[in-house]
Amino acid sequence: LEKMASSWRDGRIKQHLLCKLLKLRENYPQLFIKPRYEAVSVQGELADHVVAFQCVSEDMKMLVIATRFGLSLSMDDALRSHTKGWGTTHLSLSEGEGSEDWKSILWGNTFKNSSAFGLDCFYGAVPFDVLIASR
Repeated sequence: LEKMASSWRDGRIKQHLLCKLLKLRENYPQLFIKPRYEAVSVQGELADHVVAFQCVSEDMKMLVIATRFGLSLSMDDALRSHTKGWGTTHLSLSEGEGSEDWKSILWGNTFKNSSAFGLDCFYGAVPFDVLIASR
């Protein structure tokens, strides 16, 4: 993904992302058939630079995270952020949420159960992610 990001103008990263999301839709249709959408609170020093939301079904959840105003974060031509990091910036999930482990469909890494996500995982990487969790 990072290699494709370095040549993002050729469209390969966009096609890769579309392929991953269509595969997610194929594997978990319940996330795309009348889900409940929930805003996710973003807090901390760079909160204005992040947009996040959840799609919630009966047995699954999807968390979408994306950077806003990336150029002001010193993003390079490969879409990597070279700021000093996201500092205190984090996502706060709803009360009672966070008992599940989240898995990134783009990177494959897992975030252990938490009601707050620090965003330092964006530092030096492509500035978006889509995660899923079973309820």
